[in-house]
Amino acid sequence: MIHRSFFFLFFWLALVAIPVSSQAQEKKDLRIESIPQPMQWFAGHGVVTAPRVVQPAPKAFRKRYGEGWTQRRFGPTGHFRKVWGQGINVGASAMSDDAQALKIAMEFWKTNESWLPSGMRIEDLQPLVNQTAAGIRFVSHRQTMQGYPVLGTSFFVAIKHGRLVMAQASGFPSGDVPELNVSETQAHAVALQWLADKGLAAKVSGESERALLPWIENDSIDYRLVYVVPLKGESWGKWTAYVDASKIELVGIHDERLFDDYRIESKYRDRNPAGSWITSPVPNLYVRSSDGNHYTDEEGIISFSSSTTDLSMEMTGRYSDVVNSVGDEYEWNFNAATPAETVVLEASDEYDLAQITAFQFVSDVRQHALSFAPDVTWLTYPITVTVNFSNSEYPACNAWFDGDLTFLRAGNSGYGYSCNNTGMLADVVYHEFGHGFHYFSIVEGVGNYDEAMGEGVADFMSASITEDYHLCPHFFTGGDSLRNIEEDKSWPDDQSNYDPHQTGLIAGGALWDLRTLLISDLGKEEGQNEMLRIYAALVKIVQDIPSMYESTLLVDDDDGDLTNGTPNICSIVSAYARHGLVEENTGGLNFQHNPLDYVADLSEPLQFSAVIQSSYPQCKGNFEGNVHLVYSLDEGENWLDKEMEEGEGARFSTELDGFESETKLLYRIEAQDTESDEVITLPSNPAEPYYQVYLGELEVIHCNDFESGEEGEWTHALLAGESGEGADDWQLSSPRGQGGDPEVAYSGTFCWGNDLAPEQNWNGTYQASKTNTLISPTWDLSSEGHVRLQFRRWLTVEDGRYDQARIYVNDQIVWTNAIGGGELHHQDAEWVFFDLDITPYAAGVSEVQIRWELQSDAGLQFGGWTIDDVCLMRTPKSSQPVVDGDEDISEDSEDIAGENEDSGDPAADIDWVAPADMPSTGGDEDTSETGWQVGLAGVKGGGCRLADSIPAGGAFLTLLVLLGLSRRKFRYNETK
Repeated sequence: MIHRSFFFLFFWLALVAIPVSSQAQEKKDLRIESIPQPMQWFAGHGVVTAPRVVQPAPKAFRKRYGEGWTQRRFGPTGHFRKVWGQGINVGASAMSDDAQALKIAMEFWKTNESWLPSGMRIEDLQPLVNQTAAGIRFVSHRQTMQGYPVLGTSFFVAIKHGRLVMAQASGFPSGDVPELNVSETQAHAVALQWLADKGLAAKVSGESERALLPWIENDSIDYRLVYVVPLKGESWGKWTAYVDASKIELVGIHDERLFDDYRIESKYRDRNPAGSWITSPVPNLYVRSSDGNHYTDEEGIISFSSSTTDLSMEMTGRYSDVVNSVGDEYEWNFNAATPAETVVLEASDEYDLAQITAFQFVSDVRQHALSFAPDVTWLTYPITVTVNFSNSEYPACNAWFDGDLTFLRAGNSGYGYSCNNTGMLADVVYHEFGHGFHYFSIVEGVGNYDEAMGEGVADFMSASITEDYHLCPHFFTGGDSLRNIEEDKSWPDDQSNYDPHQTGLIAGGALWDLRTLLISDLGKEEGQNEMLRIYAALVKIVQDIPSMYESTLLVDDDDGDLTNGTPNICSIVSAYARHGLVEENTGGLNFQHNPLDYVADLSEPLQFSAVIQSSYPQCKGNFEGNVHLVYSLDEGENWLDKEMEEGEGARFSTELDGFESETKLLYRIEAQDTESDEVITLPSNPAEPYYQVYLGELEVIHCNDFESGEEGEWTHALLAGESGEGADDWQLSSPRGQGGDPEVAYSGTFCWGNDLAPEQNWNGTYQASKTNTLISPTWDLSSEGHVRLQFRRWLTVEDGRYDQARIYVNDQIVWTNAIGGGELHHQDAEWVFFDLDITPYAAGVSEVQIRWELQSDAGLQFGGWTIDDVCLMRTPKSSQPVVDGDEDISEDSEDIAGENEDSGDPAADIDWVAPADMPSTGGDEDTSETGWQVGLAGVKGGGCRLADSIPAGGAFLTLLVLLGLSRRKFRYNETK
């Protein structure tokens, strides 16, 4: 048994005259459950997880299968990985042959066994499904550990047109499995007693499963052996309990209801109280008659064998059984003179009318869903529809789906506003039914029920029937609509930490915009049908809102190659870009630029160029718009602007000259699309939107690229916060691309960083409420008159209002990240060159240490510092540079040519590149197939050797440079 979590939906008050701030304070949580924080990642209640990172697939994977592959790192620890791309030819038989498809999946995991979590074996994969859905063959597994399934894990491959085009590995490192000491009967008693203590009578409603629940706390993963117990209330409600199987203890209990809030008039009017009175066929209604019992057909027609028939009916049918919560069931008795005479069911009482309308609207949405998704077998199962429900906890203004449907009577919400009976509003019924459609469409081990995504899916189900982006007119007795899915809500800026309906508007809006574009391109009928085809397939496999883009590519693909576009790629990119869901580019534009960094020779103009073109040429030709170089020579006080001219190959270029030596240049490139007016900026970091370039000749004082792999005289320490594993998380290692970190060091293999995730229980992100620091060796700079600090940086940190990344020279702060309004996060999306004049703090000082510090609060965490190739530089003078204070390096030294021996001092063991091997500007020359070798051009005595293993600037930046400018701040257990 696989447990899928249903998620709670708050009703939204923003369209009522209540301030948002007071709303957040006054609203109570209507769920009856207990979800401790270590399992919130599993329950999905808006819990903060590691930032999702989209980047090129690992180099080894691309070398094996081709360059056209992209990966997403995600999950509560950042270990999860999904990859998609150009496809691997596995043969057409995989689409029809179950055994062949399973064999292909297992061969894929054996070939890529390094993707499996630490300690996991191929034998630990437990089969889930092997089926074809929406023209895609899915083979999915989940992780087991000592025979127990691990909850929340998923390993799947997707095959389309005989090509393996997507795979996902979501699992956890092996750990200790607790002993089984509790019986199933004891577990049931614990779960039922918890509900009884809340005044709720319930019973176990299915088989219980023993499984391992990853318990994630303070970046550490432990495992709880639990019974997963399904429960159903005697009068209402469904829950799933997790009971510790090694000790008699309730670990957590999850309320499986999906709530919502809608309205309708107390008459059977079309859609809402403002609609016209209508009569419609009542399909699949159970009718008792004097000559037997019958069901009406889809047109509401029923045949009898005699000319006079006594008819008796309630709102019960083949697929829906309407239950009145407050009294007798609605019943209609009729004596028909002839079989052809029309019988009209009508009522004026709210409670009777709610039974009629709820039955009718459920029938309407079921038929609608069957028209485009006949393979969803849940649509043919009977469902209980409870109407006119109310109690002290839920007096009015709500509805939910928990396997069945429940709608509340009209009345006051308890928050100062009143609502109509939610069973009498079509949009409410369509929306709630949409939750069930989504849930029962999911391919196990592939798709997932994410609460915010579920809201967007359900909103779109309603809008696809009403053809109206206003959701639920006349929900409130005053007549207002509840939501508007046409608003351009964007990921991640418009996430709501407390209301998944609001976050769901991002997904619902993207689907609505896609529908609008498809209708514009294909015409009303064909466009609507195409949208419903995509929608039906998407809900089977989508996992959350950020994964919508690649999931839509998969379902729309027609050739097994996700890199060359799909039949509707132009509409998909255009619609999703409006909502921040096209993460590897913006508006389908591919923006490439190789930044300048250190330029010693100023005798020639500085050359700047960028390639800007459509990611999918079938959508649009080369970029049409204005491209400008924006630059400053006074540390950003004043900015100048120069237009870049377009040349061949979608390359825009310009040059600057006349610079004085010993100048620092800041610059960025801005491209504005003339059609959409979108402005795309490189670099994409909103907290520091410029590249740094030092102009003028420099000499090396000290330089270290850390390729010895030994810490040497470099030290690190926890300065504040609770001690524990990972509290002092500075590591000299190879980065793994987790938590927003780079995939590789800037040069070579090693670099310093916060939590580079070299082992289990490390996820790439720094911990909450900690201050830690990296400390350099002590250098004697007493003979120096001018000192600059230069290094390569990849920093991701929250707005300086909350988290602070600092650089110290001795005890003086010389740099810190920007402070904004709370969402100005510093997010480098590439290795950037950092240059700072530290002369006032270091020149002439006999003992100088440089510290990189990170101070975090209790909220959101990112990847932190990653630094490489740290150098102290001087302006030219007669003295020669010293390497970490140990030996003089002359211009003729063999060490300069890259032949230095092991000095015994790890900090001194660096590789050098002779000036002749270096590009003259550090600008736009690609020196190898794999990337850049950027040296310190014109430096006397050489410079730090920078790696030749970085991916090519264009391909690398295409996927990383425009990931999204900010992430909504999530807060828990504190208010700021």
